[in-house]
Amino acid sequence: MSTRKIAIVNKNRSLAVVKDNFKVLFEKYGADVSVVTATDTISVTNNKIISDAKAAGIDYVHIFHDDLIINSNFDIEKYEKFIDEYKLGFYSNPRLSPLNYIYDMPAPRLIISAEKYTKVLINIFAFDSKEYIIIDTRKNDELFKEDLEHLYNVEYIYRCQKENILPFLNFYFDNGEIVDDIIRDNVNFPKKSLNQYAYMKEEELLANTYKVDWIPHTNADDAINYFRNIKGV
Repeated sequence: MSTRKIAIVNKNRSLAVVKDNFKVLFEKYGADVSVVTATDTISVTNNKIISDAKAAGIDYVHIFHDDLIINSNFDIEKYEKFIDEYKLGFYSNPRLSPLNYIYDMPAPRLIISAEKYTKVLINIFAFDSKEYIIIDTRKNDELFKEDLEHLYNVEYIYRCQKENILPFLNFYFDNGEIVDDIIRDNVNFPKKSLNQYAYMKEEELLANTYKVDWIPHTNADDAINYFRNIKGV
């Protein structure tokens, strides 16, 4: 029987609001639910959550940021079944990044479906999302690089792909049967402007570290063939 840890990273809202909006919703799963105040960088906070979960023998680690709106139809088990089905050791919800929007709405670039199979949305050449992630500790031993403040998820995804925890770099898989269960609260928490200097320094660091080894996938047929191989179609 699998086990799960649910952590809500408290960055913006009051603790009382976080408990009202998140904790009650998730307690129905009988999971270990905690609200974690981010006193350091998000990468440090994520690593503490993941390490504690691994030490406790937890299979699925779900990390939510507090700038989300989660609807009553949200079903955490559907996400776990999805990443199991598509052999993903890490899930980063592509619908939650405003950088992937077109006309203020999430925009999947590729939709794959076959009769009786789950519809799969794939954002191609998309930006990662940090607001809701899942780590399957049985497949994934990686931790976040703690000296990165802006591009920690980008660097983490790169290592996951190198270790075959993710099949592709820059393709983001999502469950097409779930499209409106979770959204980013862009009204109360609009996207903050970046510290451009710090961001560019991190970009330079990653470019110098990985050089030509950083090769994003660019062929949509790769994603289609991955789907076919898993489904045998």
